[in-house]
Amino acid sequence: MYSGFQLGCGMTSAGTSTECINAVMDALRTLTIYFEKPKQVSLNRADLGLGADYWIFFSTDNFTSSRLDNRQRLYQRNLPCDLCVRYKTDAESYPKLNKVIDDLDVFLRTPRVIKNLNINAVRMLANAPLRQDTPDNPQFLVKPLVINIEQIVNT
Repeated sequence: MYSGFQLGCGMTSAGTSTECINAVMDALRTLTIYFEKPKQVSLNRADLGLGADYWIFFSTDNFTSSRLDNRQRLYQRNLPCDLCVRYKTDAESYPKLNKVIDDLDVFLRTPRVIKNLNINAVRMLANAPLRQDTPDNPQFLVKPLVINIEQIVNT
């Protein structure tokens, strides 16, 4: 389904958090079936109400570990993000949410989808249930996700 995507930073990786987040956001922006405009994949939650049905907002990452191994450095990163799907009815919105989560998982597991980044999994945050942006009058279903990244950097 996504075999045509061979994306990356286009440069040698320095292993920075900013580079990692930007590379993942750039890759996800190619999923134009969900994210038609670049602003739909961002750090700016203020754009949420601007007309699109799918959004993904990233937060800063946190390192779980890093080590130097011969000529390579290995970073383990967790990128927290909120996946937002426009809410209409339960019958319509929940299947859409499940479909985009499945497609993100397949896409991120595609070999070499991002140069110098090896993405291990898309995981749901533990104890982070699905929520609505505004419970009394929901516009979006919001599902917290963590994209777990193993980033290998040549030193």
